[in-house]
Amino acid sequence: MRQQNGSVAGMHNIQTPAILLDLDILERNIKNFATKNLWPMLKTHKCTEIARMQLDYGAAGVLCGTLDECETVLAKFVQSEKRNIGIMYAYPVAGQPNIARVIQLAKKCNFYLRLDHFEQAKLLNDTAKEAQICINYSVIINCGLDRFGITPSQLEPLLCKISDFTHLKFCGISTHPGHAYRESNNAWIQGVAKQESDTMGEATEVLYRMGIVPQFVGSGSTPTHHLIKNGEVINMFHPGNYVLDLSQN
Repeated sequence: MRQQNGSVAGMHNIQTPAILLDLDILERNIKNFATKNLWPMLKTHKCTEIARMQLDYGAAGVLCGTLDECETVLAKFVQSEKRNIGIMYAYPVAGQPNIARVIQLAKKCNFYLRLDHFEQAKLLNDTAKEAQICINYSVIINCGLDRFGITPSQLEPLLCKISDFTHLKFCGISTHPGHAYRESNNAWIQGVAKQESDTMGEATEVLYRMGIVPQFVGSGSTPTHHLIKNGEVINMFHPGNYVLDLSQN
């Protein structure tokens, strides 16, 4: 809802419970973060109308937290609206039902997934080979969240083991500094942003030593975005909460 004469238009006619959004703030946030290197995380809002606004302001792709989100973006924006955008799934996949969904996504759009383990890669490659397709992937780097991902020192051994897989295409590295949300003070956030940049810089150097130039180095969170967006290492950004963040104004 947009502000009209100091009050929210139509607020008293809404059945509760309900979520109210200030559309002026929402649009201002989306505009302020807009860049061609933005692939925003959609799991925060899970709303196709907000996603459409992000894409209209120039986002080249989206990062999804579930395969349901990936499939919705495929149907709404790639197939229905014919948008040439990328769809990335944020987490490793396991189990044949989910891998089968990944195969269908990879057949129908510019799709990327993330992995951090040899066995995941082998299973994906074997299934992709049967389907006669190639799946784009990035390797997840752990920059301090400690939820998943590998260290920069583990990157070369993993890629060497995966290099013979003909139905997986390495495109880059990805991380998520989710531990930025553990504290709200500036010193903590600055420390996480430095850790984020330094870790991805180290992983990028590993790739360069291997003779690999990554298509992208992806990372991002709303708290650290302003600290990393002008750096020389990270070139794909994945903030999500920013669309609803009052502190951005």
